[in-house]
Amino acid sequence: MADFIFAGKWRFDRSENFDEYLQAIGFTSEKERKGAAASIPILEGSVEDGFWVFRTTVAPGRVFVNKYKLGEVTDQVIRPNGGSRKAMPTMEGENFVVRPLDPNDNYVQIRRIVNGELLFIFEVGDVVCKRYFKKIE
Repeated sequence: MADFIFAGKWRFDRSENFDEYLQAIGFTSEKERKGAAASIPILEGSVEDGFWVFRTTVAPGRVFVNKYKLGEVTDQVIRPNGGSRKAMPTMEGENFVVRPLDPNDNYVQIRRIVNGELLFIFEVGDVVCKRYFKKIE
């Protein structure tokens, strides 16, 4: 297994193209998008029983967890409301990439460390959103 470079707690700092991304994944109302944009998520990365574990807290009491083993199919939670899909996690160079198994699903997630920040990239078709997180622990 590759080294886990995402360990620790990371607090959201800024984003690019977030509103367009929310629309691309189905947040159609302005109220939904404003609520999501107001959230200051905390990401926690750890290794547990050989799994790479990412916990995302989007609001008090609203936490979702994804567990990955590189090269093994996983049920990936893609929305705080519990929506999930089958996906395959891989390392591509310095990028941790999660791609859907469904060929009709064009939503790809990429994580990497850039200048000490965790960069979380969401690609949905032609829409690319970047969210930056600063390490707090």
